[in-house]
Amino acid sequence: GTAFARQVSGPMRDLIRACAEASSTAATAPMTLTAPPLFARQFLFDRRFLKWCDDNQVRLDVTDAKRDLLTTDQIAAVRLGAEEDADLAATPILSVELVLAAAPSVAALARPSDPAWWTEQILLCPSVADNAWPWAWRALKLPAPKTTRPLHFASYAAALEAACAGHGILLAPLPFSEREFVAGRLLRLSDIRLSSRIGYSFVIRRELALLPRGRSLQRRVLAAVTK
Repeated sequence: GTAFARQVSGPMRDLIRACAEASSTAATAPMTLTAPPLFARQFLFDRRFLKWCDDNQVRLDVTDAKRDLLTTDQIAAVRLGAEEDADLAATPILSVELVLAAAPSVAALARPSDPAWWTEQILLCPSVADNAWPWAWRALKLPAPKTTRPLHFASYAAALEAACAGHGILLAPLPFSEREFVAGRLLRLSDIRLSSRIGYSFVIRRELALLPRGRSLQRRVLAAVTK
């Protein structure tokens, strides 16, 4: 019994030491926070938030690309329409409203209550908002018009710029498009406001969410949104 205990105690001490080293490495290794451009512009380009990221080895990666959160790298993400996954913790942080908008040159000639006018328009469709147009037709009390082929975009940011350039009609997301309205780059075509069924969530692997830095990062992102 004593000899066996001695044989076991060494490997157990090594295992405990390895676990402690892994925990220490996880606590100090660089972490990446990915966020879509419009979300980052609206909430994360704050000096205090960026300083906290620098002080805590958190790298902000502004991109519409969805990184794999299940790799060995420490990655958290702000995502629009986050899908459920047993290995990920997703916390809703922001709801979005959509409004009909276009560049001033388009808005000046707009007849949004006229089905014939819509047949001449190009719809700008971020992939995450393709299914929102039927709600707009119902809100306008119009049958779904036979519009020309829509232009599809991989991101809200690209669709927003296309709308500002006069390339078509956009269901512009609030609060992200408020700057364009204030600057006069976009004008609203109607008073309708649609609540998007897709919101933004903070997503992180469950084991990272339990680390102090993971919890702190989530609190910082929530504070940036609610300030």
